[in-house]
Amino acid sequence: MNGTNLRINSFTSKGSLELMDSHLKNINSYWAYLLIEELIRNKVDTFFISPGSRSTPLTLAVAENKKADKIICFDERAAAFAALGYARAANKPAVLICTSGTAAANYYPAVIEAKQSHIPMILLTADRPPELRDTGANQTIRQTEMFGSYPNWQFEMPCPTAEIPSAMVLTTIDQAVFRANNPVAGPVHLNCMFREPLAPTAGPLPKSYLKQAVVWKKSTNPYTAYLPPEIAVAQDEADKILHLFNGTRKGLLVVGELNDIATQKAVISLAEKLKWPVFADITSGVRQAGALLPNMEYYDLLLLSDKVQKILNPQVILHLGRPVTSKRFLQFQQNYPAGEYIQVSDSTDRHDPNHRVTRRVYSDVSQFCLRIAAALNGTSDKKWFVAVNEKNSLIRRIMEDRFSGQVEVSEIAAARFIAQSLPEKHGLFLASSMPVRDFDMFRG
Repeated sequence: MNGTNLRINSFTSKGSLELMDSHLKNINSYWAYLLIEELIRNKVDTFFISPGSRSTPLTLAVAENKKADKIICFDERAAAFAALGYARAANKPAVLICTSGTAAANYYPAVIEAKQSHIPMILLTADRPPELRDTGANQTIRQTEMFGSYPNWQFEMPCPTAEIPSAMVLTTIDQAVFRANNPVAGPVHLNCMFREPLAPTAGPLPKSYLKQAVVWKKSTNPYTAYLPPEIAVAQDEADKILHLFNGTRKGLLVVGELNDIATQKAVISLAEKLKWPVFADITSGVRQAGALLPNMEYYDLLLLSDKVQKILNPQVILHLGRPVTSKRFLQFQQNYPAGEYIQVSDSTDRHDPNHRVTRRVYSDVSQFCLRIAAALNGTSDKKWFVAVNEKNSLIRRIMEDRFSGQVEVSEIAAARFIAQSLPEKHGLFLASSMPVRDFDMFRG
């Protein structure tokens, strides 16, 4: 994303279009300015733009705003997945902007991924006015609710007009940002209709209309400030879980994908206190905790052994975060159902393909971990833990002996080499299917 060919660098440079105060030229430009400025006031400041004619007011509003990070991507599908990756890394949504017609349809795969993975995303799709629908007009399709049930929220922005209060534009953006993040993160779609003129040429814009936002313009805050909810387990239920953990000798901690570094640290804190074997998924972000937690980094290979599965056979499984990648874990879960399977997630989704969950805790994972860790005083079965850990250590030695210094290329060797070569605090994008499975099973 650092290449100059991907960014809007000089819309306001000498010899280019003059954009200063272009939002005062006509009602289209003014609404677009309100939309983009309110997004930025909500700390949503990264825009992936796929250029087109109908989206001109939105694109120029982004270009003129000095606080906006602007990234040009001509292919809408690529732009959508780039925005998805940004949101996953930054833990906040990016904004996608495209023109009318089938351009927006290319966002669909990433919209589904954002919904399924609980990744925030905001889509601003430009559209033709309603009088051009079902007329055969160019680049005109039915864009209303075009992404089906996948968006967290979707709204049809009317064609800009001075008859609609400017506050409606601002509160709609505030609602969109909130819904992209709460109660569970996901995509939000605003379909923005525009009539001509699309360029910032002079047009009707009553001074009385501009006065509606005078107080807002003097501020740097969103028009409506949403206070995010605090999702926490009730005290009596937390006490029951704590009592269960304190009495558990053979417990297993399973860690799926986690949202942020703070949550990862809280999970590590709980793992240190529990002293249970940890099955950490490749997407969890806690595989690199090293000596800080009893991590069975080769758990996927461990579970290929029926003997190890029999040794494990836990009384309690605590599952934090999203589902894990390992198919072997699902098979193990089916073969050796724990007496209690507690799943903790800030999502309302059901992730229970084997129907084994006995307690589903809807809570912020970080808060849950810190709360339980603070009062935990249970002890695990050390002999049992050592038996499990020895099997994991054996696999580790075999893998190191087999692949240390290996020259020939293989999926296993590539996964291990890349993982070991990755600098600290660097991210790695893994494709779906086999690459993510190879890293989960073999990277160590």
